Amino acid sequence: MRVAISMHHQAVDALSTAVETGLENGLYRVVEDAAFDLVECVGLADAAAAVQYMALYQSCRARSYFHSLFMSATAPAFSSQEKLIHNCMELPGSEGNFGQQRDYQLRLETSTSTYQRLAIRPSFFEDAKEKIPGSVCCLVLQHGPGGKHLYAGVVSNGAVFSNPETETVPLLARKAVNSADLAAISEAYAKYLVVVRTTFSGIGGETGDPAKRISSAHSRVGPTNGAVAENLLTDIMARLDAYLQPVLGPIVKALQEIAGLSLVLLLDTLFIDLPMEGLPCFQDNRFVTVSRDFSLHTLVTRFAATTPDDAEAAGGKGKGKEKDKRKSKGGGGDIEVLEPIAVPQSDVAYIVDPYADCHATGERQLYDGFKESMKLCAASKQWRGVSGADKLAAKVSEDVSDRIPENSEIVGCMQQSAGIIHYGPGGLLSFLLAMDVAGLDLPQCRFAILLDHSITHEIRLREERRAPDRTGAVRALEQNPSTTAALLTLSGVSSVTVNQWETTIADNDKKMKTLLPVLCDSEGGSVGIAVRQIAGIKPAPVEEPAGKSGKGKKGKPKTPAKGKKGSEPEPEVAPEPEPEVLVSPVFRFNTVLYGVPNIVLA
Repeated sequence: MRVAISMHHQAVDALSTAVETGLENGLYRVVEDAAFDLVECVGLADAAAAVQYMALYQSCRARSYFHSLFMSATAPAFSSQEKLIHNCMELPGSEGNFGQQRDYQLRLETSTSTYQRLAIRPSFFEDAKEKIPGSVCCLVLQHGPGGKHLYAGVVSNGAVFSNPETETVPLLARKAVNSADLAAISEAYAKYLVVVRTTFSGIGGETGDPAKRISSAHSRVGPTNGAVAENLLTDIMARLDAYLQPVLGPIVKALQEIAGLSLVLLLDTLFIDLPMEGLPCFQDNRFVTVSRDFSLHTLVTRFAATTPDDAEAAGGKGKGKEKDKRKSKGGGGDIEVLEPIAVPQSDVAYIVDPYADCHATGERQLYDGFKESMKLCAASKQWRGVSGADKLAAKVSEDVSDRIPENSEIVGCMQQSAGIIHYGPGGLLSFLLAMDVAGLDLPQCRFAILLDHSITHEIRLREERRAPDRTGAVRALEQNPSTTAALLTLSGVSSVTVNQWETTIADNDKKMKTLLPVLCDSEGGSVGIAVRQIAGIKPAPVEEPAGKSGKGKKGKPKTPAKGKKGSEPEPEVAPEPEPEVLVSPVFRFNTVLYGVPNIVLA
């Protein structure tokens, strides 16, 4: 027994050394293998350490995914990083090749920024404790090699579990699974995407009154066509819940007792395309936000870019301290509300149907709806952007150009803004090339909101025209919202909101009208809360600091002022109408958030 224990300690020491050496020298495949072996060696004997190694294992795999994605997106420009460097070095120094040299140089600089974001530092574990806020809890969901086992673990900086009542939260769970079950779920989800696309594909391509076509958009998710999609999604949710319940159930049940928690799902590549936020266990309103990310390293990199100084520079000075005093009501383990990261309301760029796809069918709802949504944000007149709205003489802003904007204009808006809103029928990569997005460097961009994929006949036609110039891999990359979010993540965007599948213009219109007011509410809103409200979930109420509310300690109304004794109480002000709640899960669980959830316009 002593020999076995001694050999076990020696194995742990050797693997730990391999992890340290691998991180110092960028040998991530070595780190990946050693980290997983440490998970198995440490196990439940030290669950906290095992979860950290599992997060490192996932981070290495995510890095490989990002690297492969980046190389696929930039393949039209160069086949490999080595080829790019070689070409840059071999070009003659004549003036005639200066433009080409400059182009290579810019790509190299962008690649350098991308690789810096992909680099996992030796201080990985310390960075996670330092950069992740105290009210954020990360839930790692990762399959082991070969997909035979599923692991679920909890990672935080320790503040979440500082209360003795939360010490019983299980940090790690492991379960043998049948890979065929998840393959069947993925196959059903692929079928669901086809059904949804077929259901909405006719919108914008039919003849007749545009108003009638738009008003009937939501009826497509009804007893005729949409019922099939809704039933498929409900079945997928049930099967996914059954697959995850053995490892997820005890952990989430314990986390639900910690009121005011912001939950981040760290998903492996087998889960990243699935509608995880729609699972029943994540619908509890004690979770203030439920977002997702590709790995712990990616999330830490995002939080590291959004330092506390950013909030003061964006006009949120002093508001963060006030937030720290507020706590969520609930059971044991109440924690401080997540401090917002403020972005100036004027520093936002919009991209609205740049190719004027809705112009061909005369559909004004997209332009008029965005114009109405902008009125919900006081500083929206200062927003800059590009749009095809003038094709319908429905100007969104006086600054909108009177022609279809070039890609360079769109890229310029993105590079000069701290926030990006893309609102249109096609996805971001339906007009920008994957190579263009992969080649961007957006370290100043705090959020990107992509309310798109309201598929139209014109989008279909343009995709078909572009198809001969694209390989199958590139077309799949451009049509997948998760890869769009990944490319923007590689560019440095801190928070990315996307639709996972096709929807309608009317649905996006409702979501925009729900999202913008919450995003602009610096006293209690954020992009994460807005996405939760789109799903019909409101966070639990929070306690206001003493003296902030108009009530006494026991909640009684204030006494009348002097000179007005006996006067009738002031009439109650009618509350603002609640935003319309989307009923069908096809609409509710479509929009998801990658990355930092506490972005707010202030």
